Amino acid sequence: MSARRRVTIRIALLLLAGVVMLPFLVMAAFTVYRAGQQAEALAHAAVLDAAYTRAQMIESELEAMREFLDAIAERPQVRSLDPSRCDPLLQELRSIDSRVANIGLRTRAGESMCLQSAEGVLAAAEIREVEWFREAIAVEGFRASNAFSAKTLARWVVAFSHTVRGPSGAPAAVLSAAMPLERFAEWLSRGKPLEGAVTLVVDRAGAVMFRSLDNRAWLGKKVPERELIDRALSAVDGNYRARGLDGVERSYGFATVPSAGWKIIVGIPTEVMSAAVRRQIVESVLVWGVLALLACALAFGIARSISGPIRNLRERIRAAAEGDFHLPLQPRGPAEVAQLSQEFNRMVAARRDVEADLKRSLEERTRQQGRLHGMTRRLVSLQEKERRDIARELHDRVGQNLASLSINLARLRTEAAGPAGAARIADCAALVEATGLVIQDVLTELKPPMLASYGLLDALRWHAAEFSRRTGIAVEVEGAEPAERLDPATEMALFRIAQGALNNVAQHARAKRAWISLEHTGRRLRFEIRDDGEGFDAERALAAGRWGLTSMRERAEAIDGALRIESSSGAGTRVIVELDAA
Repeated sequence: MSARRRVTIRIALLLLAGVVMLPFLVMAAFTVYRAGQQAEALAHAAVLDAAYTRAQMIESELEAMREFLDAIAERPQVRSLDPSRCDPLLQELRSIDSRVANIGLRTRAGESMCLQSAEGVLAAAEIREVEWFREAIAVEGFRASNAFSAKTLARWVVAFSHTVRGPSGAPAAVLSAAMPLERFAEWLSRGKPLEGAVTLVVDRAGAVMFRSLDNRAWLGKKVPERELIDRALSAVDGNYRARGLDGVERSYGFATVPSAGWKIIVGIPTEVMSAAVRRQIVESVLVWGVLALLACALAFGIARSISGPIRNLRERIRAAAEGDFHLPLQPRGPAEVAQLSQEFNRMVAARRDVEADLKRSLEERTRQQGRLHGMTRRLVSLQEKERRDIARELHDRVGQNLASLSINLARLRTEAAGPAGAARIADCAALVEATGLVIQDVLTELKPPMLASYGLLDALRWHAAEFSRRTGIAVEVEGAEPAERLDPATEMALFRIAQGALNNVAQHARAKRAWISLEHTGRRLRFEIRDDGEGFDAERALAAGRWGLTSMRERAEAIDGALRIESSSGAGTRVIVELDAA
């Protein structure tokens, strides 16, 4: 396991503190959970109680309306069912009692007898098709209808009906009163509101009779999301959680108005319901958070007293790895860490002494390498000087002697001589001419005339052409001269390396083609000779100290270059020289 993946002392102590605090945190979480359950139960009880309270309020109003209609239905003039002698009270009630929009008396066949309405009266055929009237004649006694839109009143109302018995005591007529749905707002405004609560009153068919939010917009409408309404209509009372008409999730409680069958639904947002739980959670988190922070702070302090000296030791080890042995480590922290620091100081002192000796040895070796490098430069320079001297001697002495010898032989040829003597003179002249050509080639090898006059690439092209003529191996020269011409020593060294590499190609590679390239990128120069020959073990050849390879390396080092040979069996050979063009 790598050091980076190991658990540090600080993390280990913090984990230990976390493990110690875990049972208390679990206990705190359980307490918060139980408190949340209790708060939710209390909220459910609160909305259910609010629904019961509002159902009782409406039931009280309906009871008052029942008593009101019952008293009117027992009046003699009402029971007489004489349209010509309507009870004067019916004429005055509409203006006296603000609870009703109209009040009147109809026979069970729907005929109007004493209907007090300023907006008009429905015909008997029309009223018999109205749902509330059919329910009124089907059930004796008091009856509260579902919400409906009254055509004559042009508003949403609920109808209260009461059976009227005739002189014979049998049910003979229906006493009815219409009440606008806006009256529910007055009835329910007297209850104590819950924070953020919404109250909904729906009839037996699920139509909205009252909604505490945006009441006018919802009067008489069926709720699009029927889940909550269906749940309320299918049960006497209870709780349910659902999204309201405005998309807010609420916890609902619903109760029934006994005498009408209407449903009272009260809901409070779950956000409000969970406020108490959140407060308790926040308080618990604060308390346990403080305790956890204290435990972590204690663990952190202990870890710091241990990890601080270890961190200092690590930094000093890193500095020592980079060569800084000057500052000793002060022993601090626990006894084990202090002892480790002392041992580290002793190790650093011993290493400092060893590295001082090694530094002196390296300095001496560097001086020796410098001297060797200088000797290599002087050796290469002397070799080139000797080549030039030999070339000059060959040109000045041997060349002149051969020229004189050639002239003398030409004169002897013109003088009289026998046939045998003439043939021998001609043979000597041809030998002198061939010797002159050989000396000319040697002079060219010793001192290339193209290199000084035209530059490195032109000299390489000329030499490649001559090499190809002699050996039959095709050689291509690629590249362009640098913007500024290289110094003569560098050009000569690269030319000699190319000569040596091509000589090796001719003698050992069995190649058909060879390439010479010169590339320069910025300040760097790359010179390469490659072939498609058999290849060889370059490392083994260099280790064996073969003269040609060693000479090329010495020439590269003499111009501060680096020579690299890449070769393997059957893959050809690359001789690469890289140096600073400046």
